[in-house]
Amino acid sequence: MSSQLNYKSIAAKLVNGEPLAYKAYPDGTLVVIAPTGQKFIFTADQVQAAQEKIKPDPKPAAKPPTKRGRPQKSASDSKKVSP
Repeated sequence: MSSQLNYKSIAAKLVNGEPLAYKAYPDGTLVVIAPTGQKFIFTADQVQAAQEKIKPDPKPAAKPPTKRGRPQKSASDSKKVSP
């Protein structure tokens, strides 16, 4: 998928909405019909910049699971009854 761009999401980012239509050309340009009906022609540099903005952020490292419930009683915590 790295060589295949997701032109639909790039077009949506460039026109701030769901495009009515779009077409990518071999030279890297992208023609998009915006939801308002306007036609936009974006250069390869603009397409590349929009693609960089929509790349997902790397997932943060997994946190260790938190302990829930009461803490365990230790031997020193228990009450001792003297006879």
